[in-house]
Amino acid sequence: MFPPPENGDRENFVETRAVLVANWGVVPDTGTGEDLNWKLLREALAERIAWLLRYNPDKLVNAMYVLDVSESRYGRAMQERSTEAKSLALAQVILERESEKIAMRKKYARQPGAYLADFHEDTTPGAGSGGASS
Repeated sequence: MFPPPENGDRENFVETRAVLVANWGVVPDTGTGEDLNWKLLREALAERIAWLLRYNPDKLVNAMYVLDVSESRYGRAMQERSTEAKSLALAQVILERESEKIAMRKKYARQPGAYLADFHEDTTPGAGSGGASS
């Protein structure tokens, strides 16, 4: 129900939480600060989504588009009967998608300056082809 184990590490959780706080205005109840978990984050996000469903559904749909949530996943969540159930289902989808995005950025992140290696050419005089032959 929550992000898969490979995406469920503490660092991913902390980054996902930071994204939700910044982008969604979510303020999860973290208790003592050590009680960080996906369930509390999902509940806090669901509260925000419920508000959007009631007062600004267009903004929610736009956010789903920007987040690149598939129409089928969005549609399944919206088939729930109550606003609370819809909110929790959408919160789950958003948590998974934000977590996936963070994991993908980490997986494909390049080290600073690594792009220069792609363009490195041997500039030593006489090196490589095209030099004058004796």
